[in-house]
Amino acid sequence: MIEQNPPTRIVEGAIWLPRSRYGNAKGLYEPSGRVVTESLTFRGFPEPHTPLGRLYTLETGADLPKISRDFHYIHLGHVNRHYGHFLIGAVARLWNLSAGNRSRLRLVFDEDYSVEDMFAVPHIRTLWEILGLKEENFIRFPHGAVFESIEVPGLAFEENSHVHRPYKDLMNWLGSVLVPTPVKQCPDRMIYFTKHHLQSGIRRIEQEEELTHHLAAYGVEIVAPENLTLVEQIRLWKEGGVFMGFSGSSLHTGIFHQKNRLLSLCHTDEAPSNQVLIDKVTNSRSLYLHDPELLENGHGINGFRASVVCNNPRLLAQRIIQAAKML
Repeated sequence: MIEQNPPTRIVEGAIWLPRSRYGNAKGLYEPSGRVVTESLTFRGFPEPHTPLGRLYTLETGADLPKISRDFHYIHLGHVNRHYGHFLIGAVARLWNLSAGNRSRLRLVFDEDYSVEDMFAVPHIRTLWEILGLKEENFIRFPHGAVFESIEVPGLAFEENSHVHRPYKDLMNWLGSVLVPTPVKQCPDRMIYFTKHHLQSGIRRIEQEEELTHHLAAYGVEIVAPENLTLVEQIRLWKEGGVFMGFSGSSLHTGIFHQKNRLLSLCHTDEAPSNQVLIDKVTNSRSLYLHDPELLENGHGINGFRASVVCNNPRLLAQRIIQAAKML
């Protein structure tokens, strides 16, 4: 974790090229055509600090509408509606959002969907409202624009790489507002987050229904997180216990609470780097379990990009319980 704030800048004359019109040439650029570095998303893979986006444009912005200083514009960029990516993406742009009147605030985002569509997603609406943000605070410029002045905060969470302290502080604060303490404590329980009921996603878990049957026999609570509100999910983490599941967004909810205990089942022999970052900034006790004897990578199936096959759900359940008892 990096103690210092991410870089942030006020850019004058910035050229905004949205994806809807410019495709892969999208981005926020200096008047010179060089990308505004703080607007980029970086990842720590395959190389450290790999930028996702163009580094320059030949567009001059001469034919684009000029946007005055009537509002306080802040670059937000991509707002991925997927729960996990939203937490470590768009939310991580707002680490320096100041308190006070929001009437002049306009967050510039780049998506094909509308503001109304964004607020229709429950976890997005919940966090935006806690931050005092309304639909009127978000704006698109689908044909492009040149801003007289725009604030550009860097991301406080760089995937596969590092986290800045303001992100930790922001997520702790959000958790404390959404679920104020004290809450009842359940330190001895074990919860497994199942993906069995999902109709689409990144990775399907084959034989998971049988796996959860065996886990339940050991007294494990089986929870489908998509059936819970964000507040209900955060409350679970604050109540405590050992949280288990295949690596994915359900375990990211631990970011709202400190000192968690969790077991992440991994489909490869590499720990999920974004989860590792979350676990570090939350001072959590974590185990990452990969069992090549019992877990095998499969092909995409029925709305999922890939799959994981549980070769022996009964034995896998036994090993999960053995590992969980170490936390």
